[in-house]
Amino acid sequence: MATDPTSVAQSWSRIRNWYEANISDQFRERLQNPAPPATIDEIADCENSLGMTLPDSVRESYLLCNGDRGLTTFSFGSLMSIEEIVDLWRVRKSILDRGNCLEASVIRCNRAIRKRGWDLKWIPITDSGSGDFFCIDLNPTKWGTSGQIIRYIRERGPVDLVAKSFADLLLTFAERLEAGKYQWNDEYQQVWPVTGTSSEAI
Repeated sequence: MATDPTSVAQSWSRIRNWYEANISDQFRERLQNPAPPATIDEIADCENSLGMTLPDSVRESYLLCNGDRGLTTFSFGSLMSIEEIVDLWRVRKSILDRGNCLEASVIRCNRAIRKRGWDLKWIPITDSGSGDFFCIDLNPTKWGTSGQIIRYIRERGPVDLVAKSFADLLLTFAERLEAGKYQWNDEYQQVWPVTGTSSEAI
């Protein structure tokens, strides 16, 4: 089912409005100089490199903004540019090719996610800088949905299902921001859960 692009645009508008009202002045320049939109050709090049088609909501998002240019929009990491996605996917592929991924026997994950150290149909979309990612999962189990967003942690592999789609991820994050579940943290230079825990953080 195609995603209504208006919903993606509206969610990003709500997220940006929250940042405008809550980010510290010293970091405001990052917000005021967003990355330009990706082009249709850039998205096509990305898909050709991956050998996969990005979900509609992901494509619509990148036609609005090609990553967050280091703002670290989500508490779990920065939204990568189209080019960075391809680079990181290739790194993960090389690790998989060398057989250096986690063994399935040590992985504990949601049943909607395949119990693997890595899968070539997982497309990393955010990067924490320490080997933790949100990934677009295009190869879910029968309990999952193609295009679902999963959380991958370096020491544990895939762990949980974050959202059924990228559009749902953006909507949930916008709602949580507006509900006061996050605050801007100058030390981490990003949003952080008010509770101080990242167990369910977006």
